[in-house]
Amino acid sequence: MIEPLGNRTGLLVALFSGYTLAVLGGYWDAEWHTILGRDNWIVAPHLAMYVGVSAAGTTLVAWAAGAMFRLGPSVALRHAPLCLAVAGAGLTLSAAPVDNLWHLAFSRDTVIWSPPHLVGVVGVLGLTAGVLLELSRTPGRRGRVLTTLAGAGLLAALSSTLVMEYETDVPQFAALWYLPVVALSSSFVFALILRVAAFEWAAASAAAAHMVLMIGVSVTLVALDYGAPLVPLLVVPAAVLDVGRRAGWSRPRCAAAFTLVLYAVYVPYLGLARTGLELDLETVAAGLPIAAVASWLGLMMLPGAPGRARRAPRRVTAPSAATLALVLLVLVPALALAHDPGQGDEIGKARMVATVSDERATVVSQVLPPADCSDLAARRLTARRAGVERHAPLRKTGPCRFEGAIALPQRGRWFVYAELRDASRPEERPESWLLVRSGVGERRFAEARRSLYLPNRSPSTTAKSISSVAMYLIVAALVGGVVVLFRRQPPARLPAPAGGEGA
Repeated sequence: MIEPLGNRTGLLVALFSGYTLAVLGGYWDAEWHTILGRDNWIVAPHLAMYVGVSAAGTTLVAWAAGAMFRLGPSVALRHAPLCLAVAGAGLTLSAAPVDNLWHLAFSRDTVIWSPPHLVGVVGVLGLTAGVLLELSRTPGRRGRVLTTLAGAGLLAALSSTLVMEYETDVPQFAALWYLPVVALSSSFVFALILRVAAFEWAAASAAAAHMVLMIGVSVTLVALDYGAPLVPLLVVPAAVLDVGRRAGWSRPRCAAAFTLVLYAVYVPYLGLARTGLELDLETVAAGLPIAAVASWLGLMMLPGAPGRARRAPRRVTAPSAATLALVLLVLVPALALAHDPGQGDEIGKARMVATVSDERATVVSQVLPPADCSDLAARRLTARRAGVERHAPLRKTGPCRFEGAIALPQRGRWFVYAELRDASRPEERPESWLLVRSGVGERRFAEARRSLYLPNRSPSTTAKSISSVAMYLIVAALVGGVVVLFRRQPPARLPAPAGGEGA
């Protein structure tokens, strides 16, 4: 028998330390590119992210190597949690070069829901799901603590990452999708936790640990002079599922209660946070039924969870294992289209200045020497946020100076582009950009030397379509593997209430 990972204190410290570093690196990377645009692959956030994943992966390899040395390869390869975790770590690391190639080839199709990013996200899902399954077998109080920490890591891997752009105030898509995605991803994670955690308040405990982790990430980023992400408030919705498990609620009832409480917590929270991500009545009315169905799907991934074990688990079928994968394959390709500031061949530098007041930005772009701007003419100003793209006139007011003003009707961060055209080469349309914030009074934003570049286009080519399908199939395979593996586990039984029978 393989020595349980829960007994290896040194490996656990390395594993959780590496994972925490990877989570911090992921959010740091998001802020880095939001403020600076595209950069070299070897930058501090990338190093933090991949050193963290490598540390976690190395820990798992050390655990596997020890098992192989003592028991032989066949025993180690039959230990499903180990295989899932190692496969997930390997998939995440392999996603890095693929992501870089995708940026170079397809540019603006480079949001968190793009195919290579989803491969990396699902790789971390596999890693943390394998660790959760393994650590849930650790007995006693130590097992409860380790299961809680692994559950928090799983929430960070899937639920937080999929809405990272919303929670860092650079939404690429409409606000309508924010809470439905949170509902789908978090309900799926909570279902995994409740499948294997044989103690009370398991989902709420994991949500609380996840919140503490994200507070730590926020404090660190603020200390580094970056913006902080929105701290998740999933404890109360998670507690609803804990109550539902104890009470033996049906899955539709759990899904409905979870969704209603999720909206009841988040709608006022987003208004108080004043990040720019606010949900009006129309958005709530449209999103609530979508989120309810999403929660039902997330909880349906694992029959019997939440809810007390009443019978042996049914045989796993291919359709049930592929349910979540089908949702991804149907919805995500249509959504993963947005902008990527700064991606393209640089032809010079420009000084970008914007003064924002009363939801209106006045922008000045000054092309800097030695760039030749004699043939450059103004094309337009463009502002992008949350699936909205606005345009306004841009004028050439000097030899290398361009000015314009554009309305920014939504509060929050906007990417504003000064788009030019080259009279001698009409097919080339240089641009430069600046990140600004609307709805916070009068403020000035400036970058002394912003890249002036020829933006890569995002053509719908056969190669792109084939690559996308291949990566989504990888996503589907790993998600399906997680579902199959967890469904093979007997549902965890809660301890009997004082004076009563077992759950």
